Amino acid sequence: MVARVIVASLLASVLWFMWGYVFWGLSGIPVATGMMAPLPNELDGTASVKARTVFGELKTGVYAYPFPPPSDGDEATIAAFANRYEAGPLMHIFYQQDGGPAMPPTQFLFGWLHMFGLCLGFGLLLMIVRTAVPTFASRFAVVALVGLIAATMTNVGSAIWFHHPWPYQLGSAAYDLVGALIAAVVLAAMVRFPQSQSQS
Repeated sequence: MVARVIVASLLASVLWFMWGYVFWGLSGIPVATGMMAPLPNELDGTASVKARTVFGELKTGVYAYPFPPPSDGDEATIAAFANRYEAGPLMHIFYQQDGGPAMPPTQFLFGWLHMFGLCLGFGLLLMIVRTAVPTFASRFAVVALVGLIAATMTNVGSAIWFHHPWPYQLGSAAYDLVGALIAAVVLAAMVRFPQSQSQS
């Protein structure tokens, strides 16, 4: 049974990886739906110089503007923060100080390993609840439901709590959910249990 889960996870993760290539690389969906757009004058040769001028020598990390004051801040500080927040802009900056190769092989490897690990997790879950999932439909439903929860938990949460743009977060959630549904189909079809444990 463990071997079947591993084989199914390998196949599902390869298909999920291919879906990622289609969605992010070939389809044009991220741009067409407004998930992402290039910065103005991105092709300007001085863009990197301008960025370093704006951000100075920030270390790699995540930055927020305006940054909330401490909970014990004085009234003037809290009021100034509220004014900046209301006036905008609101920013979360994911900043990588140093550059590097664009999409190196190791990045693809780690991306696939991530998908493979998720598929193994789905398979393990099916093994844990095997007496409750005797049919393809029930196995598919369990994996699909977990995928839906995972896809919406942080994506929708980021839009609600941090004002991340809804098109990007919903698009990311949809991408994650389709990947999980691919895994659900493969695992539900391949991870069947002996009649003594459940009716397949």
